[in-house]
Amino acid sequence: MLNNIDISLLELRIGNSEDATVPYFELSNDGINSKIITSMKVNKNYFLSNDDRFIYITITAGTTPQNEIYLSQEFTEIPNSQEIFSIQSDIFIDKKYLIDENTYLKYDFANVSFSYTHKHPGEMGIGESIRVGTFFKTKVPILDKRGEK
Repeated sequence: MLNNIDISLLELRIGNSEDATVPYFELSNDGINSKIITSMKVNKNYFLSNDDRFIYITITAGTTPQNEIYLSQEFTEIPNSQEIFSIQSDIFIDKKYLIDENTYLKYDFANVSFSYTHKHPGEMGIGESIRVGTFFKTKVPILDKRGEK
């Protein structure tokens, strides 16, 4: 429970460029071009305040916080409803962040986290609010599909 709001992640899927559900991010010749599809629900305490509420999806790479790099961050406002809601985020990560000077894949997986905050993008303190509001983290493998047809 975050700030008296109980958020349930009901579904997490990754879609590839052909809209098939896959258990990994696919690295193509251009980079990663995927979709993250989720279903969530919030409890009734959501309606006790008039604050805006956002879900941030953050994708990073690296094995420890000090060597972690940000690859992508998307956000969406939580709908004013107690119904189950879905979020679909298109993710594009340029290959220049994922391969080294010898064209080898630098990372075996990406870190994906979901955070809740009432702060708007660019607002002071947003980074800390996202860190403190993280309610789900997972690792998603990166599959190198460069050169395949």
